Amino acid sequence: MKILVIDDKASQLAALAEILQGFIPDCETVTADSGQAGLELARTCQPDTIILDVQMPGMDGFQVCQALKADPATRHIPVIFLTGEAADSASRIRGLEIGGDAFLTHPIEMGELISQVRAMVRIKRAEDVLRAEKLSVDCMLRETREHEAAILHTARDAFFVIDLQGRFLDVNEAAGQLTGYSRAELLRMSVADLEADEAPAEIAVQLEKIRQAGDALFERRFRRKDGRIVHVELSVNYLRNSEERLFAFIRDITERKRAEESLRESEERFGQLFENSPVATWLEDFTAVAGWMQQLRAQGVTDLRAFLGEHPDQIQQALGLIRVLDLNRAAATQNGARSKQELQASLPQLIRDATCTAFIGELEALWQGQTSFEFESHSVRLDGRPLDLIVHVDVPRKSGVPDYSRVIVTGTDITERKRVEEALRQSEERYRHLFDRASVGIILLSLDGKIFSTNEVYARAHGYSPQEMLGVSPIDLDTPASAKQFPERLRRILAGETLTFEAENYHKDGRVIPFEVSAGIISVGGPATASTSSISREMWWKPMPRSSPCWVIPAPSCCNSTSPTSTHNSRGRNSWRGSAH
Repeated sequence: MKILVIDDKASQLAALAEILQGFIPDCETVTADSGQAGLELARTCQPDTIILDVQMPGMDGFQVCQALKADPATRHIPVIFLTGEAADSASRIRGLEIGGDAFLTHPIEMGELISQVRAMVRIKRAEDVLRAEKLSVDCMLRETREHEAAILHTARDAFFVIDLQGRFLDVNEAAGQLTGYSRAELLRMSVADLEADEAPAEIAVQLEKIRQAGDALFERRFRRKDGRIVHVELSVNYLRNSEERLFAFIRDITERKRAEESLRESEERFGQLFENSPVATWLEDFTAVAGWMQQLRAQGVTDLRAFLGEHPDQIQQALGLIRVLDLNRAAATQNGARSKQELQASLPQLIRDATCTAFIGELEALWQGQTSFEFESHSVRLDGRPLDLIVHVDVPRKSGVPDYSRVIVTGTDITERKRVEEALRQSEERYRHLFDRASVGIILLSLDGKIFSTNEVYARAHGYSPQEMLGVSPIDLDTPASAKQFPERLRRILAGETLTFEAENYHKDGRVIPFEVSAGIISVGGPATASTSSISREMWWKPMPRSSPCWVIPAPSCCNSTSPTSTHNSRGRNSWRGSAH
């Protein structure tokens, strides 16, 4: 504790120093014998309290106190006035008004003096703590404001300080980059100078709404200095103080708006393509199905098909987890519904055992991680007619991960194709039955003159099995006389004629057997014969034996001993590999 005593009387100084040190052992007493000397000591030693005599020559106590309180370095030091005469109330009031903290008179009451000194020291120290804290707070506040200013002026978003009339009071560098104006130009402008759509009256209403609400977040269009329009997002806050200021952060969202517009147009195009596509298309959410599969894996299931075989009820459960987000008109028509709404309301009716069977394959493909696959499905339309489909499932990817929330499922109707295939199968069965059981021999030739099909009657008439005759040309079976006429007959047949003629063939055992032959082009094509297009433009031959075989052909000399592609013996017969035409 340090006490400064200022008094022009040396005896008084010595007495006060002795009293203070006697009652306050830890007290350090500093003395000054004049007002000027006291001011200098107060600045240098910074005492905790000053005891100041009022009546001094030159500069009295009141003048010294005024000087102490006027100096920032000493104004915080408590002052106790001390006078040798009874002080009137006017003197006391004057002393307190100029900054004095206490007023004592001689003769000094020691207890009162010590109590006042201690009280003043406590006040001084408390004020020192407060002053230090305030200094620290002021320093932190100054640094914070400096940091805020640095952040605001280096921020990428534009920052504006606006008054309630919409005038710009302060802006950062980003504001100039956004608007194309310099800072000096902006400080002479207002919101109305940048607004591209709203009139000043509308802006005033908006500012008042922000003032009442306290903050707002909205979008606007600004017109830059170069005339270009930019879309901006404004975050505005109203500071409720005497200055009444609006603080606005403004972000350029032009690119975002363009992206949103592009996305909107893309979604519109997708919607039109989706709705007007002639292919039945469903947009479905398989998220719950994917979650169901994860649960099964967690339970130790490794073979989904086997699991579903043991727990068939799980198939219906999985079907119920699919959420249909949308479907197009083609899907409604394909399933016999009059509208999309009718089809969505009737979805449970479309689930049949055959549908569940196909669904198992779909689940298994998803289980194996496939994201694009197809399968055949058989179901029944709402009107009871059968419906065969090729179903294609496509799971899009988002950031490289399958997105099961928007799975695209398309169905191609193959009911008519299936019907035609079944009719063709039945027709081929009937044809094969007639072909194989005909009482006359029949062969089918390709356009290069080779046999690609024959019935048992024709092969047996020549002593061969039907398999042995495949790939053989009829000219290989002809006698030289018949072989000579073969090219001309073939030409006429290929030209479209149907010929009936007699020919002579060699039997496998070498005999010559006469035949009556009817030959022509089988021409298959057009809507009425589409089911037989697989044999389009093929030749068929119908040999009919006129007598029992009686001539003999020697066994072939090479390759397969029973094959008619071997060479004849030397009795003037033509080669089995001879040219047909």
